Amino acid sequence: MRRGWTESPPRFEGEYYQADGITVSPRALQSPHPPLRAAATNAGTFALMGELGLPIFAGLRGLTTAALQPAIADYHAAWQRAGRAGQGDIYLRIPVFAHADGEWARSIPEASALRAHARLRALFAESTGAEGAGSERVRGATAEAQASSDYETLLRERLVFGRPDEVSEQLMSLRDELGLSGFLVEPNVGGMMEADVVDESIRLFASEVVPALRSG
Repeated sequence: MRRGWTESPPRFEGEYYQADGITVSPRALQSPHPPLRAAATNAGTFALMGELGLPIFAGLRGLTTAALQPAIADYHAAWQRAGRAGQGDIYLRIPVFAHADGEWARSIPEASALRAHARLRALFAESTGAEGAGSERVRGATAEAQASSDYETLLRERLVFGRPDEVSEQLMSLRDELGLSGFLVEPNVGGMMEADVVDESIRLFASEVVPALRSG
């Protein structure tokens, strides 16, 4: 993408792929190009993104919030080894649901969150050993860990559900512990909740959680 926006015409000569005479259209208005941000959802991706100098969206598909810490440390170290200032830029993609009642905040999205988790678990299990899927040992261990995770474990390790003050506290804790720049919120993980319920959660997030994050 960088070459497509900065070279005319762009060329690429790799071990497996070559590109010549291609055109990127429309041309970018920003100079030298629009901001780029890559997804990092497994431990091996973080150092590579740091080496390339890319801001990232960190995900929890194959990692828990606790397992993110060493992966982010790898990203920071690779960023600095490449001679760049600072430590990079990390947004965490995470499911969030807010409700005025804390018990309802955890019970309403339960079926939807478990559906999403089951789908993710099946994807990891199916891809174990598949060509191009990465380390079979790592993906197998991830599938096994996903299979053993109940809803309470997911709430501790992968989900932020609660009253607005509880959501604010959890997100601020993650931000400070992991050195995050911000969050990419999934408001309806699993896609099963009614629109009005999701809308109310988003309203509470915007009116109560966001101001708390900005001032905290």
